[in-house]
This record gives sequence, structure tokens and C-alpha cells, in this order.
Amino acid sequence: MKLSFLRLQDARACFARRSRLRAAPLRGLQGAAALVCFGVCAFAGSARADDEAKRNIRLYYEARITAARQMERWEEQDKNAARLAKYGLTEEEAAGTSPGLNTVGMLSGTLGTWQQRFASRAPEHIPSFEEKVQMVEARGRQNDVEAQRVLGQMYFFGFKVPVDRPRGISWLVRAAENDDTDSQFLLGLIYLEGEGVPVDYARAARWLGVVANKGNRDAQFYMSELCRGGLGVPQDDALAVDWLRKSAEQNVAMAQHRLGLRYYVGKSVPQDDALALSWMKKAAEQGFAMAQHGVANMYELQRGMAADAQNYVHAVEWKTKAAKQGYAPAQADLAQSYIDGIGVRADLDLAEYWLEKAAAQGDAQATAKLKALRRYREQQDQR
Repeated sequence: MKLSFLRLQDARACFARRSRLRAAPLRGLQGAAALVCFGVCAFAGSARADDEAKRNIRLYYEARITAARQMERWEEQDKNAARLAKYGLTEEEAAGTSPGLNTVGMLSGTLGTWQQRFASRAPEHIPSFEEKVQMVEARGRQNDVEAQRVLGQMYFFGFKVPVDRPRGISWLVRAAENDDTDSQFLLGLIYLEGEGVPVDYARAARWLGVVANKGNRDAQFYMSELCRGGLGVPQDDALAVDWLRKSAEQNVAMAQHRLGLRYYVGKSVPQDDALALSWMKKAAEQGFAMAQHGVANMYELQRGMAADAQNYVHAVEWKTKAAKQGYAPAQADLAQSYIDGIGVRADLDLAEYWLEKAAAQGDAQATAKLKALRRYREQQDQR
């Protein structure tokens, strides 16, 4: 079983997008040990804005290195000189110590001076990327948790180094055992999906459970699924509902939808149509297509609300939102609404359009309905 709420590939995409080690902007002249410190973002699938996504991009600076501080001062001086050179001024002239202005001459002379100054104070050695990695590894061996996280992610994802999953996992485990939340969550995903290692639900539950207890909403959702299925932990539906509720209360759309479904059928919670509609709506309003379709069905069945003809109109509105997102069951149901003319004016052209969309995704019922609708329209045309 693979859970697909916040997948490892999402973490990888976020890591690659937000944790770039830029060769030029690293400015080796700034310090002998400048290195990007990577982090992992825990996003909520199509509905994620993870509160744990912090400290993803950090810079390691060796502030004690005199050369780094000196280079920053020189850089600032050069910026000032460049600004003055635009107007043909040297620093002395700007201060009023030298009379006269000769724009072309002053600019040319200043640029020449810059070249001499830079050549005279350029550092003898700028560390290579490999040397910087060695420096960070030394920090990791000294139990620096940020360095351990950097190395784990760098080797696991193969960022500027060959992919080395065992080595990456080894560093991530060291960071996780030092209570690094990002590393704990990433390890949970790795073992959950079997990326670079065999699937191990027990280890996944171990690390995700730690993060879930810290309040991470995505880990809480995963724990609800593991408890529900008895994967890596004893099967416990009551505990699954508890984790699910915690995740839903933190605005995870899939958790809200799943909790709504439990109230709809009364599974490990009292059956309650009003609460089912309430939770499904929370997810639907975040754009979660399955929840939008669920809300549409509740309006169509008039469950959790007073009977009203307008409910059918609302059902079509929610079906349309889900259908436009490419959700095949909603597309097929919306087509049926256009065939029946319930909640919307009957329109066989639109019905055929939405059935084609659903059938193209392999929806068997939509395919059968599409064939039947086309036969019916051909017969009508022959009359």
C-alpha cells in the first residue's frame, strides 16, 4: 500500500526548487566555508501550505574567518566606488579633497584602480565545492544537527553529488536521533514509500509518530492511515480517527474529507449528516475535487439540510467545480444532470462533452453512457 497524500517526490521537488547551491552567488570570496543548508518542506498535497516549511534554505558562514569579514568590507567599498564612478568622481573628490571634474578621465582611472586593488588582495585559495562538503561532514561528525540534515538530503537526492541513498539515510538518521523534525519526517516518507530502501511501515510509523506528536499535520494524517490499516502499528480505528481529527483541524483537505466520510457512514464516530457536510465543505472550499463531488452528492440527496429544490442547483455547482478539475466521477455525474435536466437546463451537447472527458480517463460507466447517448442522438436524427 502506498499513501499518496504528501509523497516523497513532492519533498524532492520542493528540495530541488528551494535549496539550490548556486555556484556564483555562494561567493567563495565571502568565506572559506560558505555552504547552503538544505531543508525539507512538508506540503499538503494539492492543499498543502506546511507550517513546518521553515529554515529550508540557510547559509553556513564561518564568521570567525578574518578573510570573510575583510572581503565583505572590500565589497562594500567597491560598491561605493562604483556608485561614485557613474558620476566621474573618485572617493577623494566626493569628500571634497580634490578639486575639478573630468568624467572620462576619473572613470577610467577609477576602474584601473579597482583592478589593482582586487589583484592585490584576492585570496590565495578559494575552497572548492568538495572541500566545503568535507568541512560540513566534519561538522556533522561533531554532532552538528544542521550539517547532518544537509548531508543527508544532499546525498539522498543527489544534489551536486552522485546519489548515495545509504549514505544519505545514515546522515538523516543521525539528525533524526538528534530530534531534527525535518529529518524525522523525511525518513518517515522514505520508509513509507520504499524510496531507496524496502518499504518498512514500522520504521515509517516510528518517525512519523514522533513528528505527529509535535503537531505536524501531514504526519498526523499519515498516522491516521497507518493506524486504520494496521501498518507498522496495531490496527486501531479509534486512534486513527483521533489522528485524522487533529490533521483535519489543522486544515488538511484530505483529512477533512475523510473525516466527513466517517460521519456520513458512521464509521467509528456517530452517524451525523450535518457534521459530514460541514467537514466535506471545509475540504471542498479548499478546492479538493473528491470533497467537492461529495458535497454535490449530499446536496443531491438532500442529506444534512432541509429539503429544497435549490439544493439540486447547488449540487450541479459543486459537480461542475470538481469536473473542471478533471475528476472523472464528477464529470460523469454532471453529464447525467445535463441529461436529466435536474438542477440545470437539459443539454445533450454538454452531457456528451462531459461524458467524453470522463470516458477519456477510463471511466467504464461514462464510456457506456456515452455510447448509449450517441445511439439515442443518432436515432433522433433519423426521425
